Amino acid sequence: MKNIAFLALVLLGSCASLNTVTSEEKTSENNRSFRYSDSNSNVLYHVSNDKENLYISLNTSETASIAKILKTGLTFYFDTKGKKAKDLYVQYPLAQNQNISKEEMTTPSKNNSRVMQVDLKKLLPQISNLGAYKNQDATENFSVLNTESDIKITIEAVNNAEMNYHLTIPFNKISAGGLASIGDLSVGIVSGKFSPPSGAGNNQGSGQGRSGGGGMSGGGQGGGQGRGMSGGNGQSQGNMSVMSTPIKFWFKVAL
Repeated sequence: MKNIAFLALVLLGSCASLNTVTSEEKTSENNRSFRYSDSNSNVLYHVSNDKENLYISLNTSETASIAKILKTGLTFYFDTKGKKAKDLYVQYPLAQNQNISKEEMTTPSKNNSRVMQVDLKKLLPQISNLGAYKNQDATENFSVLNTESDIKITIEAVNNAEMNYHLTIPFNKISAGGLASIGDLSVGIVSGKFSPPSGAGNNQGSGQGRSGGGGMSGGGQGGGQGRGMSGGNGQSQGNMSVMSTPIKFWFKVAL
C-alpha cells in the first residue's frame, strides 16, 4: 500500500502544472523588454510571436549563468503537449570541450578575496557559430551566421558583464502545421554545468591552494543587475559550487 501511495505522489509531482507565460505580439518596442524571470539563475526572459515565428529573448548579468550559457551550451526544448518532452530542441551554443579555472572566472579584490566576474569581450569570440536542431530522430546543424537559416540566434553584450540572447524559431519547426496546429506549448531552457575545479577541496582553510581546470557536461543532449558573488577562502568555494548547478526552467506559453 505504501508503494502505491509513493508511486501516486511521484506521478502527481511529474504532472505538476508549469507556470504560464503570455506571448506578446511581436513589435520592435517589446524586443528589449523582459517580463519574466527565473529566480534560481537570475535569467530574465520574454516571449513574443507573430503568425510565422516564436521569439524568445533572455537577459542576464549573473556571472555563473553567463559562463554556463557560453561555455557549457544552452538548449531550448519545445513540447506541443505541454509537458517536458525533450524530443525537439534547439541548442546554441553547443557544449565546448574546454576547462575553466577560478582565475578565468574571478578577478582579485581586497583582502586576498576574489570576485566572480566574466569578461564577455574574451568569451564571446570563443563561441562556435554552429548550432543544432533536433526533431525526433532527425538532427541538423546550422550556422548562426547563415542569413538564410530559418532558425536565427544572436548573442550580444550589453556591456562587458551583461548579455542578451535572442532566438527566433518558425512555428513549422515546432509543429509541421505551424501556429494553427499548436494547442499546448511548453518550453524548457536548460544549460550544461561545470565540474568543480580540480583541487577545490584542498583550498578551503587557507585560500592558498592552487586551482586547476574543471570539466563540464553539456546542457541537454546537448535584469537588471544580477547578484555579485564574492568571497575568499572557503567562501569562494561556495561561489564556485554555483557553477555545478545547471540553468533549468520550464514554462507554458499562452499564444
